[in-house]
Amino acid sequence: MSHPTKSGGDQDRPVHPGVRVIRPLELVSHAIAAAGVSRLPAITHELVGADKLWIGMTVLEPGTGTGPHHHGDHETGIYLVAGRIRLRWGMRLEVEAELEVGDLVFVPPHLPHEEINPAADEPAVWVVVWNDRQVFVPLDPDAAGVYGPNPADG
Repeated sequence: MSHPTKSGGDQDRPVHPGVRVIRPLELVSHAIAAAGVSRLPAITHELVGADKLWIGMTVLEPGTGTGPHHHGDHETGIYLVAGRIRLRWGMRLEVEAELEVGDLVFVPPHLPHEEINPAADEPAVWVVVWNDRQVFVPLDPDAAGVYGPNPADG
């Protein structure tokens, strides 16, 4: 891996040691895969020492979904870079939007939601940003079909 240097007359001086450039191929070595979903952490506490930020990519294979979940106390930002996503949210996942490349989404803390890739032949790829470390809380509906906070979340 080459080390970044300053441009101009100081080309041999390294960039500030706290800066870290993550190349796309580096993401693959840290991938977390489940059925149809790959999460590729990039800027995390474990990988670069970030204390208040988590950024990574998610790849959702055609015809698959993440399942209902929330991200605890964390605010979530999504930027769709390839494919399409059907985003569903609400206590019964009753609200829905179709996301296209370039769309950005804010998801507030504890909001039940899920991402679905409606395409038959194209993966969906998005960048996800959390205001802290990664939290993924899978949800099951109660007897009335309501997705509420996980009792273990306290």
